[in-house]
Amino acid sequence: GSADVDVVSGTRLAFNAINWNTYQTVTLGAVDDPDAINGSTVIRFTATGWTTKDVAADEVDDDSQDILTDLDTVYVPEAGTATFDVYLAAKPAANVVVAVARSAGDADITVSGGAALTFTPADYATPQTVTLAAAADAEPAPGQATIPYASPGWAPQHATAHKDGAPPAPLPTHHHRLPTTRCPSAHST
Repeated sequence: GSADVDVVSGTRLAFNAINWNTYQTVTLGAVDDPDAINGSTVIRFTATGWTTKDVAADEVDDDSQDILTDLDTVYVPEAGTATFDVYLAAKPAANVVVAVARSAGDADITVSGGAALTFTPADYATPQTVTLAAAADAEPAPGQATIPYASPGWAPQHATAHKDGAPPAPLPTHHHRLPTTRCPSAHST
């Protein structure tokens, strides 16, 4: 089975005429791996002259398999393009194809590159780029579209694309000046 699950303690258990019916503890451990796959293995108990006993052990992986991006909101200039990156949170068991397309909103916003991204177990954490394009139009109002990215069996995610709008300006930085105190000049008379 999975090499991620193994015996940590209790590899040799000694039974005799006194303790033969007292349970002894075997401790199993699972290593922290980069995948989100619940591994399983078989732990085998053997003793000379006795029938072998197998126990199934399942790993409960602490990673979640998600599709991630570097941006959830993308601002696309009219008649221009903008990009965001997609990657996987954990190592998949096999290749994963993530489909990216506009699903709702302003039809002037389209996916012009990266509509199908293939991630392998070797490059799952390497970001791949999606390019969005916004067509020029005569509408003065800004547009918005929903851009989902998904793969069968995975939780769908989405980015929001804005056209004709600018990203919010950063909050102004206020410099506080310490109050100054004037000291009266000493005049000698």
